[in-house]
Amino acid sequence: MKTLGKFLLGAIALLLIIALIPALLPDAEYSPGAGKWLEIAHAPATVPPAENRFHAQVGFLAAADTDMVEYGAGLVSSANRVLQANGTDFDPAWQEPPLRLSPGLEEFDFDAVIEDPLAWLAANRATLQRLVDENALLLERYGRLTQMTGYEMTLTPDYRAPIPDYSSLSKIHRLDSLAIAATIVADADNLPRLREAIDKQRFALADAATLIEKMVDIAMLHFDFKLYAELLKLPGVAERHEPFPALDAEERTLEKAYITEFAIASSSLDGDLSGEDSGWFEKLMIGMYLKPRKLENHAYEYTWQHLLALESRPLGERGFPEAGATYNWWQRYTNPIGYILYQVSRPGFTYHDRIEHLDGLITLVDCAAEIHRRSLRGKAITAYLSGVDAGAHPGYAGAVLGFDAGNNELYIELPGYDAAASTHPMDRLPRLALD
Repeated sequence: MKTLGKFLLGAIALLLIIALIPALLPDAEYSPGAGKWLEIAHAPATVPPAENRFHAQVGFLAAADTDMVEYGAGLVSSANRVLQANGTDFDPAWQEPPLRLSPGLEEFDFDAVIEDPLAWLAANRATLQRLVDENALLLERYGRLTQMTGYEMTLTPDYRAPIPDYSSLSKIHRLDSLAIAATIVADADNLPRLREAIDKQRFALADAATLIEKMVDIAMLHFDFKLYAELLKLPGVAERHEPFPALDAEERTLEKAYITEFAIASSSLDGDLSGEDSGWFEKLMIGMYLKPRKLENHAYEYTWQHLLALESRPLGERGFPEAGATYNWWQRYTNPIGYILYQVSRPGFTYHDRIEHLDGLITLVDCAAEIHRRSLRGKAITAYLSGVDAGAHPGYAGAVLGFDAGNNELYIELPGYDAAASTHPMDRLPRLALD
């Protein structure tokens, strides 16, 4: 019995030692790459506040007699002070701004309009003019905002930070595009106005510093290119078309957004992760067995760098390795809670698919313009498409342009890629009707 007792005590002691080793091991320092990203995300602003388009976005719904840029800069400064004090009591204007869209625009269904914008414009001139008149101030502000070339996200990257009202901004953008489209319907010589609006939105796409802003910009451009494609069906419009360049490296990459998202995730590891309702034991376990910087270093290398590497791969070859495949037994043992968090918190990799599909849509728009300009039909369309490279950008490598004669639609085929399960049109390979 004494021997058995000594054995059990020894076994218990050994298990305690094994359990205590991870708790006693120090956390790591930031890796050079992770540290650099955090440094970039928290770098002091260089764009003067009065010239920063981000401040105009934040202050877009300022009171009618208030400068939106100055007001937005004030909201950002106030929010940063709250975050610095580890608080969440932000100015109510983030949620309840002084100005609102008109009720008609708030409820307006742009998705329905873009299905057949020419028919809608022909039947709803009075409705469009009313919406423009009711939102004249915001349209004027939007025009000023798009002229601003300086941009920096000056809001501290923090998981508690408020989010600008991109929904209202997006609706004003679409209303502005529809108003421009109405002038093109009246006179094809106005086509460069929509081209200019698209170019400015592409400029914003290159600057976007968060995933939500990047996705909002993509949605705006998707709307504009669909609208542009419909206008090409009008007499004289295709003849005035100038080919669009493919998205450039700054427009395509999500690196700026990933840096910000990485810093936001890092901020969530700074405080008490156990939650207000947790007891002392949960707090003790998390404090002992979570090594935040080890987790961040691992996420930087195996999540964020992996996501960047996927940008140069065809869509059909994109994906994530299993979380366990990137964590060896020692890493799981020495940072067990970090391993669990890594498994459940990795972002999706499909964000960049929408950028690729936008590039594909641009290709189809240029093709449609040439088909309308040359009045091609049937086999002549197929022959023309055979000479167009649809795989010039990485995600569409191996893509082939096609023509569905039955539906009179242009489409893109991409071997090895299947987005059939997606319910959102921006997540699918683009198609474009010619009539």
